[in-house]
Amino acid sequence: MSRLTPTQSRLYSTNLGSFHTIAALSEDHINKSFKAMYELALIDDPQSPICNFNIPHNAAGFIKDAVLKPPRIKLLVAGGETSTLLYYLAFDKGELNLYESDDRADQTTKTFQVKDWVFVFKIDLVQKGIAKDTDEYKKYAPRVPYPNGTFSLSKLFLDASTAKMSGASTDAESKFGDTDWSKENATVRSNWSAFVIKWVALAAEKGQTLIGLQPTPDKNLTEATYPPTFVQKQTYAWLDPESSSPQAQDGNPQNALMYLCMTDNQDPPSPPRLEAHSGTWISTKDNIKGTFAMSADRFWGVWLLPTLNEFNKKLQFYFKPCKASAWWDDGTPYVNSTYYPAMGGPLPAAFPQAAFSKGDLPRANLPSDRGLGRTLTPDTQGAARYYWLGPVISDSDSDQNGSAWPHGRLRMQSQQQMYNWSAIWFSPGSDTITFEGKGGCYLRDDLLGSDTPAWTTGEQFYLNLTFKVVIKIVDIAGGALNLKIQDADNVDKIYTLTGDHSDSLGGTIFPRRFDTYYTNVKNYLNAQIGYNVKDAVAQLEKVLNHEHKLILPGAGEYLFEKGTFNNNGDFLAQIHFNGTDAPGQ
Repeated sequence: MSRLTPTQSRLYSTNLGSFHTIAALSEDHINKSFKAMYELALIDDPQSPICNFNIPHNAAGFIKDAVLKPPRIKLLVAGGETSTLLYYLAFDKGELNLYESDDRADQTTKTFQVKDWVFVFKIDLVQKGIAKDTDEYKKYAPRVPYPNGTFSLSKLFLDASTAKMSGASTDAESKFGDTDWSKENATVRSNWSAFVIKWVALAAEKGQTLIGLQPTPDKNLTEATYPPTFVQKQTYAWLDPESSSPQAQDGNPQNALMYLCMTDNQDPPSPPRLEAHSGTWISTKDNIKGTFAMSADRFWGVWLLPTLNEFNKKLQFYFKPCKASAWWDDGTPYVNSTYYPAMGGPLPAAFPQAAFSKGDLPRANLPSDRGLGRTLTPDTQGAARYYWLGPVISDSDSDQNGSAWPHGRLRMQSQQQMYNWSAIWFSPGSDTITFEGKGGCYLRDDLLGSDTPAWTTGEQFYLNLTFKVVIKIVDIAGGALNLKIQDADNVDKIYTLTGDHSDSLGGTIFPRRFDTYYTNVKNYLNAQIGYNVKDAVAQLEKVLNHEHKLILPGAGEYLFEKGTFNNNGDFLAQIHFNGTDAPGQ
């Protein structure tokens, strides 16, 4: 079996486990965001801590004329770190003066030129709520696509209090120019660490250690939002799917920081991690720098299928109980059979609630007698993902002329049988959902005359309705899915009504113009179907794009694009930080 490409791995191997949503941001993407933040600060606020490291005289010493290079981080994946990363504090130039003694009476300092220094230290990512009455909340609120005051905010940032300034791994990553830092005394090294912690705190106050924002809408919003009620951070190693022995490696720009989320106050798995590697969420080869994913359970089971269940009800057609009658008039037999075609409205009691089940349509259970829709030839390759199979419903009525004189008894038997099925199809990598179905009805009248010689005749016809509704994900503007139904303005392309009839089943022509009756029933039903399909399609598009519009968690912080599905039915979208602004800008 050939190995998968990164794109194929993303579509066929990724798995959310038991989590409802995840967001995966590549290390490369986070660093480019920090660089964008740095470049904006150079224009708007050159004295910003992200550009400068100028701290006046304090208990540790002082630093002046210090100019920084763009910051960057490294995710730690090889050792199983979950929220700790390496921060690279890089200097372009500057002069550092540190006290050499803890004795405050001793003002002896040691001077360092910090040109091209890179100080690397571990620091934790921390999530914290932002109070609504603060300037910080007011700063970020306009970026969120919810009405003002209807949401809360939390931030994911580098917390200065967690900075770890010692350890062999940190020192080994750091570069101090011509200085052998390991030979400096403990006081000098400690004073330098104090400077760095102070700088991180100043940068955090400016929002320049911010990795991301998480808006959480209030419960009274009408849109479907499914905000996270549990968030766990995890680093995720990029493993090359085309390698025979892929290894996790710190420093790979495709390594990811992941938000693992639960909704509706449901408990996370224990432990709250993706247990095993499950595909490549990131692919720099395909310019996929971040991925948002919503589990099939959330996207289909909670959001889309309940709406499609209601839509499905409107596309089932059926006949109400039939009525048969027969009589003689001056030696001539007369009959009447009345069928009541219907579509939309309350379904007959024998129908299930048109709710979809997961899996392929059980084709062996489709009705096969009397020419009713035995074949299933969907355009989409592969098995259906969700299906609904209505029951085969039968109904009959009879009428008998009570007089045996002079022409004998006359008996009329009317019967009908109907079925419906629907299926939903999609393919990994596709941005379309195909909603396809078929309904069939068979109607038959049998007439028996008991005069001499006895005779029988009959008439029958069947009608088959097929429909295919194609729903396309047009874009994800403002974090909200915009869906378009193909041919919504031309429903003649969405459904087809076909049929046939015969009026001489017993060798004797039935005593009425059955072809006219069949044509009238078909025309009536066709008009009713056209109206119902057009109305149902318009209502579905309105509901999906307005009343029940899906706004993805993280809207406002990320730009979403290229919505698609993986093989599990999980919804995937590529994500980027919002515009050219990095977090915090």
